[in-house]
Amino acid sequence: MFSLINGRKILIENILSLSTIQFLNYLFPFITFSYLVRVLGVEKFGLINFAAAFIGYFVLITDYGFNISAVRLISIQRNEKQKLNELVSSIYTIKFILFVISLLIFILISLSIEIFRNEFQLYAFTFLTVIGNVFLPVWFYQGIEKTKFIAIVTLIVRLFWVVSVFTFVKNSNDYNLLALINSLQSILIGLSLFILLFIKFGVKFKLSSFNTIKEQVKDGGMIFISSCAISLYTISNTFILGLLTSNTIVGYFAAADKIRQAIQNLLLPFTQAMYPHVSKLFNESKLLAKKFVMKSFKFIGGFSFLISFLTFIFAKQIVLILVGDNYLQSVNVLRIISFLPFIIYLSNLFGIQTMLNLKFNREFTLIISLAALVNIILSFVLIPFWKETGSALAVLLTEIIVTGSITLFLLRRGFFKINEI
Repeated sequence: MFSLINGRKILIENILSLSTIQFLNYLFPFITFSYLVRVLGVEKFGLINFAAAFIGYFVLITDYGFNISAVRLISIQRNEKQKLNELVSSIYTIKFILFVISLLIFILISLSIEIFRNEFQLYAFTFLTVIGNVFLPVWFYQGIEKTKFIAIVTLIVRLFWVVSVFTFVKNSNDYNLLALINSLQSILIGLSLFILLFIKFGVKFKLSSFNTIKEQVKDGGMIFISSCAISLYTISNTFILGLLTSNTIVGYFAAADKIRQAIQNLLLPFTQAMYPHVSKLFNESKLLAKKFVMKSFKFIGGFSFLISFLTFIFAKQIVLILVGDNYLQSVNVLRIISFLPFIIYLSNLFGIQTMLNLKFNREFTLIISLAALVNIILSFVLIPFWKETGSALAVLLTEIIVTGSITLFLLRRGFFKINEI
């Protein structure tokens, strides 16, 4: 009983910490968002987001699924110091190797393809975010359920970021400078939390054996494939839209998608704090885990549906207030993707939180991979006809397919049977 109460207390503390982080991630960009879309203009705003989508692939490579696989392992091994040191060391070894590979690929692409070569400074500045991501140990703090440290570091660095944006970004010609400021923010957060590992938690970096590295590569492999597939219907839509249309069209789509992401981020504290907690529950009792998942579906699912519904109803007003009448083409896009927070929450709850903890990694990866293929096909079919609206439709249809397939899989496995809950 004490263990259960203590577990709930830790879960609530982490939800509050992660809520603080997400509030900051919501508040600070919200403060600058309306300013930047007006100062940069639709075209440069679209270009900045196209660059971020391109560099997002390299962030994905260096993540290698550790934001999911490592959280589960650290949650289980948090009290075994030697194993924890080995785990952290092997993860960073892999991430640094992947960074070198990513850097070489980035240089090759950026210097050989004209659209990237013409804006090389922008892409180079944006690529610096990969460095911050390599050092960023969110997976460690989530695993040991000490996310308050992320909240504190994020608060301090983001305050400097907001001041820098308003101080240095004055017109559309400052888009390169904005990319540099964004990347420096990422590096500062990543390095600060990395240093805290050694100072606060006494983690000791040690040379990892080949077998340890091989084990981590294998453990994160399926999740990495899933993450790659997921990216094909998240960052890839912006990237494909930029390749097939123009920076201005990307700007209309990106404005609506940024608003959607800000709304969806309200749910992140719950999903991020839940994962290590749910992992422990599934490890201890599948019955308790099932009960927790279904309660989450009822309460948090209801909340996510409500905010999605309100976004759909007030899409025009939201766009006019946040980005102005120059972005009226973003209204229909926002309406189409307004229910993504609800749909994606369900896929996270039943997919990442449930399927992965039930060891259905291969089945989850297959669902995501097939959906990614569908999304690519839909994007190339719909975007030439309906541009930003076509991209939004591709994303919506893909997420519906993912969530529907995951739910159907669990239904056939008897997960939702009342007598088993």
